[in-house]
Amino acid sequence: MKIYNSLTKKKEEFIPLEKNKVGMYVCGPTVYDVSHIGHLRSAFVFDHIFRYFQYQGWEVTFVRNITDIDDKVIQRALQDLVKTKQDINALSLKKKVKEVSEYYTRLYLEDLRNFDLKTPHIQPKVTEHIPEIIVMIQKLLDKGMAYEAGGNVYFCVREFADYGKLSHQSVDQMLAGARVEKEQNKKDPLDFALWKKVKPDEPCWDSPWGSGRPGWHIECSAMSIKYLAETFDIHGGGRDLIFPHHENEIAQSQGATGKQFARYWIHNGLLTVEGEKMSKSRGNFITAKNILQNNHPETLKMLFLSSHYASPLDYSELRIKEAAKSRQRFLVFFQKVDELSLRCQYGKGQNNILSNPIIKDRDIEVTRYVKKFTDSMDDDFNTPKALSVLFDLVSLGNKIFTEQTIDLELKYFLTSKIAQILRELGMVLGLFLHKEEKMDNQNKEFINALMQVIIGARQLLKQKNNFETADYIRSQLQNIGILLEDNRAGASSWRMLDIKNKK
Repeated sequence: MKIYNSLTKKKEEFIPLEKNKVGMYVCGPTVYDVSHIGHLRSAFVFDHIFRYFQYQGWEVTFVRNITDIDDKVIQRALQDLVKTKQDINALSLKKKVKEVSEYYTRLYLEDLRNFDLKTPHIQPKVTEHIPEIIVMIQKLLDKGMAYEAGGNVYFCVREFADYGKLSHQSVDQMLAGARVEKEQNKKDPLDFALWKKVKPDEPCWDSPWGSGRPGWHIECSAMSIKYLAETFDIHGGGRDLIFPHHENEIAQSQGATGKQFARYWIHNGLLTVEGEKMSKSRGNFITAKNILQNNHPETLKMLFLSSHYASPLDYSELRIKEAAKSRQRFLVFFQKVDELSLRCQYGKGQNNILSNPIIKDRDIEVTRYVKKFTDSMDDDFNTPKALSVLFDLVSLGNKIFTEQTIDLELKYFLTSKIAQILRELGMVLGLFLHKEEKMDNQNKEFINALMQVIIGARQLLKQKNNFETADYIRSQLQNIGILLEDNRAGASSWRMLDIKNKK
């Protein structure tokens, strides 16, 4: 398996610290607002990476944090207090900050459940790890990597010789391009806060340097080291976090431990909407809730999978419609397999089927597709290629449907096996996690028998050149969710349409 490592800017062989075990830490949300499709994309990227490691039999420890105290969370709490005309004091603000963070955490996790994403093993919150953060800051002070100034504690960037190795910039380049306001007590504009002195009425915790709260970057270092190790395998997040967040994580972590921090850094590309950066002011801010209300989760996944995780992705109505059509190809195939099961008596002659030489040839062919799939995922989780393999399997199945030399039982055996492989591989990509709602067998048999009567009646109408009535019957069936398909030979088949108003 090869992974593109942002640290080295190379695609490298993935060699974990411990054989067949992976420790993975991913930066999660700052919970002050509703999540949007960009958050969904980032979460989905690391979901299918997580799933693929598990598919290959690896033991994974997946940690994703939740930032529940931050300038943005406090600002949102203040806005809510002003809106509701409540008094602003230490007690009311502390209570409101907790309410805001808990509310948006709940919404975020609900969005991920609705998107059918796996839950990480550990989802630590900053406010529950203040002691670990204080210990780490003290280590940096003891080593001369940090300094106290006016109740704040800052990391001294120029004390860390490798600063800039993740973003591939020198300190002087960063300083020239940075929009950093010179704070009165900082020795260098690039120095960043490890501990922030309390401001009036803001939530705070006691520390050796006085009351205050953690800076943004130190939280991820402390929590990843607690739940994984001082050195672990994979650190992930959005490309926008490379600098300064991840750069600062490396500096403070290695400054405190003297050891390499994360060995492989994976960054997902950012998402735009119709070619523009998403923002509320532009009116193109698409919430996770809205996108999932109007589209099946797997439609959005199809869109995400069509681009490599590291590439930027542009969302558009055209692309989401194309993704819906792509998903429909799989649904039609699964429905055809189910419909075929009603038309044959598979099971009575299974031993004869298994001895058919066609089975061996098809098994070899399907095995090749599975190998192509794993080869694609082993190549830096190349989901566009992996998805194309699934489409190739559908094409193979559709070809079997039309082969005149194969009887129904053998067709069902072959296509049902392809459907099984599709579901197994699809699960790695977060697809086909739930079978479509199905009728019980008795209703299936009744409707199939009824449809055969209707198909027979249409054939008689067409033989009498009454095409208008035959077309009317097909149109009315489609209105109630049943599609009749006529082939060139004049035979007809039917299938249920997706009538849930989901693309």
